[in-house]
Amino acid sequence: MKIFRTISLVFLIAACGPSDDLSSVAREMTAIESGRPFTIPAQTLTAHTGEPFDLRAGTTGRFALLFFGYTYCPDICPIQVATANAAVERLSEEEQARVVQLFVTMDPQRDSPERLSEWLGAVQSPAIGLRGSTTELEKLLGEMGFVMPPMSSRQLLPGGTAEDYLVPHPTSLFLITPDGLGRFQYPHERATPTEIAEDLRRLMKLDWPNASIVVASISITNARIPESPTGERLAVYAEIENRGKDDTLVSIRAGIADEGSLHQMEMSEGMMTMRPTPSLDLPAGTTLSLRTGGAHGMLEGLREVPEAGDLVDVTFVFESGTEVLVSVPVVSLADLVNGA
Repeated sequence: MKIFRTISLVFLIAACGPSDDLSSVAREMTAIESGRPFTIPAQTLTAHTGEPFDLRAGTTGRFALLFFGYTYCPDICPIQVATANAAVERLSEEEQARVVQLFVTMDPQRDSPERLSEWLGAVQSPAIGLRGSTTELEKLLGEMGFVMPPMSSRQLLPGGTAEDYLVPHPTSLFLITPDGLGRFQYPHERATPTEIAEDLRRLMKLDWPNASIVVASISITNARIPESPTGERLAVYAEIENRGKDDTLVSIRAGIADEGSLHQMEMSEGMMTMRPTPSLDLPAGTTLSLRTGGAHGMLEGLREVPEAGDLVDVTFVFESGTEVLVSVPVVSLADLVNGA
């Protein structure tokens, strides 16, 4: 199965600290609480899709599970990433919308964007793969209170080439809270996915001002993309429920397409016509159906043509500033007609 990924950013106002209940909640958590929490740096790295990703803007208002590693790592890296994946999968859809997973490579020399994308797909991780130069990594780690291991500390593998080496890296999975602070960490094999999920639920019950409640108010279900017989464009269907304030769907986008747009089917003089529309209203308490024969999304200028069974990461963009990323399955026309 191919996974076509793009990046979804949620830009929200910086959050203040939670209520004083955090101390009591921390005592119940499996995670280790940091004595001196670090502030997530306002530094831009490059995502595995080639797009810039501002660490602070991309995590503000949400919980983040952050791991530093590299794709050639033989053991700890895939295990920690798999643990984070399994933890988030145990959350509800609303809870998952409040969490972003980040994987920062400590080996930019070998971990190209293509390599990162392939590896994340292989381990079935929705994490955003991030890379930077050695100088950028030194700055990032320094602001977090860590030291970038020197190149000389890399261990060459017996019988290998100069490109076969092990890279020192932090082994903890870091938990960033919506106020942008690295308050907790999970050392290797410290916690199970169930325990991490329970920790996240405990923290989500606290009062995090300006956190991503607005993200959780938008629920996108039954998303699907019919396989294209011509490879020219793809329709996007979904059910979008708004449990928050009045909002408007203004666009969609995906990394495999040059353009994403919204369309409305209308009956005119006995004939069905399709016209572009700049937006689709989504009043509070309503559900917007993107479907065949009605309003729907369209991806055009395809850079890659997915097949039935593939997943395409589609970002739904709303007037409120909310952006929701959904991994949308591609279905055959037969399955679409039969409702499979």
